[in-house]
Amino acid sequence: MAKEASVPLHQVEFIVPFVPTDFDMDALLFLETDAQLRGPDAELWKAWLTRELLRLLQTQGYPQRWLDEVTFEFDSHENVVKNFKGSYFYRTR
Repeated sequence: MAKEASVPLHQVEFIVPFVPTDFDMDALLFLETDAQLRGPDAELWKAWLTRELLRLLQTQGYPQRWLDEVTFEFDSHENVVKNFKGSYFYRTR
């Protein structure tokens, strides 16, 4: 989906709660480079990725009340390599 739209999405990580009554979800979306994250198209890519991910969750039956609780964070693969030893696990902590 992102590739076809020329969005340099590298990785997506989800953090979900382990409490049955907590419906929030954090989506961490990683572009390839720091420059892309701050470049002229960054806000367009972020808005597009946010809309597409919410749309995909909705088509999979994710309830609207849960969709309202999804938060988005954007970072770069370059940052993960430089500052977290290339580990998305370390980055999400």
